[in-house]
Amino acid sequence: MRLDVILAVLMLIALFLPWVVVGPESVSGFDLIRVTFEAESEAGMGSALDAEGGWLVYVLYAIPVFALLTLIVGLARGPSNVFAIIAGAAPWVLTLYPVVQGGMAFGDVFEGMGIGGYATLVVGLLLVLNGLGILRTRS
Repeated sequence: MRLDVILAVLMLIALFLPWVVVGPESVSGFDLIRVTFEAESEAGMGSALDAEGGWLVYVLYAIPVFALLTLIVGLARGPSNVFAIIAGAAPWVLTLYPVVQGGMAFGDVFEGMGIGGYATLVVGLLLVLNGLGILRTRS
């Protein structure tokens, strides 16, 4: 089995694990996507782009979409490099955007992050490395 397919499955599994843990409550990546999609539906599509950094909502949507595309194209033995790179880079964009904007220190980004958040970042890094051809398995 191809490594990109395995990593795409792991990315989709990590989407349902807790990304953010606040006290006894935890929020998965899927919950974040569902809530933002419902808010977008109520406010009208495109309203997220009105706010500064609103495009991050679409980066959040890109994680499952491009992980699924990586899985489908990888199972069909097609070139899934571009999809893998996008799926792998998206969680890093979401995580590092507040640091780059100066609103948060690098160490504070990981405060309150759950196992799903860490898993998504690790699998994302592996997807990017695989998509770039740095991480390969024998075929």
